[in-house]
Amino acid sequence: MNIYEYRSLTNAVNKVKVVQPFLLNMFFKEGIERHDSDLILVELVESSARVARFAGKNSPPHPVKNRTRKAYEFKIPRTFESKPFTAEELSNFKESADGMYIGSAEDRKAQVRTKIIDEVKTLKERVINRRELMAAQSIVSGTVTVNEDGVIKTADYGFVPGTHLITYAGTSKWDGSAGDIAGDFVKYPRAIRRRTLDPSAQIVCILGTAAADVFRKDVTVQKELNTMNFKVGTLNLDNVPDISGTNFIGKYKGVYVYEYSQGVFDETNTEIEIFPVNRAVFGVKCADNRIHAGPIYRIDPETKQTIKIINEMYLDAVTDKYQQTLEWLLEQKSLTIVHDADRFVSIQVL
Repeated sequence: MNIYEYRSLTNAVNKVKVVQPFLLNMFFKEGIERHDSDLILVELVESSARVARFAGKNSPPHPVKNRTRKAYEFKIPRTFESKPFTAEELSNFKESADGMYIGSAEDRKAQVRTKIIDEVKTLKERVINRRELMAAQSIVSGTVTVNEDGVIKTADYGFVPGTHLITYAGTSKWDGSAGDIAGDFVKYPRAIRRRTLDPSAQIVCILGTAAADVFRKDVTVQKELNTMNFKVGTLNLDNVPDISGTNFIGKYKGVYVYEYSQGVFDETNTEIEIFPVNRAVFGVKCADNRIHAGPIYRIDPETKQTIKIINEMYLDAVTDKYQQTLEWLLEQKSLTIVHDADRFVSIQVL
């Protein structure tokens, strides 16, 4: 692997395996839908399902309008980050290859490859974390807000207050005297199945850390799980970690319940929660949502023409003519989009 050559680096960053985060895996289709422009038209479902209409013997067919779709324009945001290497780091790569460490020639080459791949993984994981953060924003608020060097832009996926976005206040909160966690686990999955006309849809509930604490302690939930004469669910009290950033709590009233606890550090080195601690989101597993990716533009050094790079991520290397200094540049464009808001209910429960 050539750390100075963009083809080798780009191939590596697109092939290297990193841990896939929970929300992207749970609610977004595997793979990426690529586009040849930063501005894309995307269809969003705007109405609930309808029922077939009766027609007379000689009547013409009724046009089907079962799921109204409308095209919206979105701009795919870009990330562009650099990784400079010091002379000492480059020297370590060279010393490993030249045999400064004990081992065969193959062992030394493998050690260098491991160091390089670790650096590539670090850059790629930052992109994946950004996508996970966008996925959380998508299902929690129905929007993705992008700050491009001080310019704020918002992609809105049509979540309607009172239907897809619920806010509890006062005693109605989950920890309030009128809070009804058990009732919510019937009400909102039922609403999703009714709107989507999919009775077999597997409903998943994602809880922020504070919401998860209240769920575990709720007297009604505990009573139904532990002392009723009929089985309504199972609670995993060992709370064994499941997929990246989550704990599987259990299955309650047919709904798989997870606590989401992953955090990231932002550009100011402040730790932030990816998923709000006071939220509960009910959603359909593997809903029709996708990651959309845009092209990366470069100037061909020979023809001086603009070219479009179709790779998911593009990792370039900038060096001086003596190859003594090195800087990697990773660029990509992607946006998580919820295509059908009716498959989610996001509740501020605390």
